[in-house]
Amino acid sequence: MRSFSLLYGSILGGLFWGACGSWFGPPNYAEHIRPIMARSCVPCHQPNQVGHFSLLTYADARLNANKIKYTVSNRLMPPWPADPHYTEFAGELVLFDKDIETITRWVSAGCPPGDTALLKPIDVMPYRSFLGQPDMTLAVPPSYFDSGQADRFLLVKVPFELPSDTFLRAVEFVPGNTRLVHHVNGDMVRFDYENKKQVNDGIGIVPMALDSTIREAYHRVGVLHDDGSYPVLAKSVVNYLPGVVAQQYPDGIGGWKVNRKNAFLLADLHYGPAETSSTDSSYINLFFASKPPERPLKEFQMGTLGISPIVPPLVIPPNKISKYQTEWVVPETISVVTINPHMHWLGKSFKAFALTP
Repeated sequence: MRSFSLLYGSILGGLFWGACGSWFGPPNYAEHIRPIMARSCVPCHQPNQVGHFSLLTYADARLNANKIKYTVSNRLMPPWPADPHYTEFAGELVLFDKDIETITRWVSAGCPPGDTALLKPIDVMPYRSFLGQPDMTLAVPPSYFDSGQADRFLLVKVPFELPSDTFLRAVEFVPGNTRLVHHVNGDMVRFDYENKKQVNDGIGIVPMALDSTIREAYHRVGVLHDDGSYPVLAKSVVNYLPGVVAQQYPDGIGGWKVNRKNAFLLADLHYGPAETSSTDSSYINLFFASKPPERPLKEFQMGTLGISPIVPPLVIPPNKISKYQTEWVVPETISVVTINPHMHWLGKSFKAFALTP
């Protein structure tokens, strides 16, 4: 049934686009381009989001038409590096071949507008959140940048107190300055109520430095208990990359317990270089739950700094193409909800898979 549906859709698509080109002229914005952009472009290309220009209107699309044609033709946008022919993911940002063909033909034809008078405005992100009205918003301590300042990696504490212990169903990081904030990897600190008098102690922001230990950094930023012991860390609760939307899973899946005294520990807040003197005032949106998650999420990391070694050791010789592998036997039955491969510019491709016993 699935293969029939795909084939049927392809046949209809071929007839439609053939008819559009041969009988009714080239694609126009109102009928053909606007739906594609609303689905695959506008989530990032709107005011206060990571796209560096807006695509909410026909005027926006026409002004940037040549950029759009180049980036989609070369599959630089939308930024979805996963291979859609290998597997599928919920919420994936993919332009299909017919979408790219439609956009390039539209630009080549001079960007015909079509009947734009009846178009309704595209919904934009409400409350600066993709998940709706948050239950609580926390301000991240502001950072200041001088003109020409290089990349900065910061350890940042964002403390908060609640009337009682409760649960979270989702956490969302919202960048204040989208031209500076590159990425965030953050945990949640759950303090023992009797062993942490002031959640606001410490200096709040510490530059990441190779000449200091994690314990020294934690002490300076104020995430240790009053007796010097480590609190409980819930790993990887708040994360951000340009174009990534915070996940809210179905009821009963995912979420975290929060104590009366807590803090988010942004263990890796990366700012890119500043072209001009700038500031950033990002924040974190919290969405509460009335009951604990039936199926909590846990994260494990393989490879570098993780639970499994890379074979052979990850040393990349010059002028040579090398392959590396890491594997781990999962000790219990799990469901995989997210895969996040990570490597830098020297990496060319990445394949992750699981085998049954």
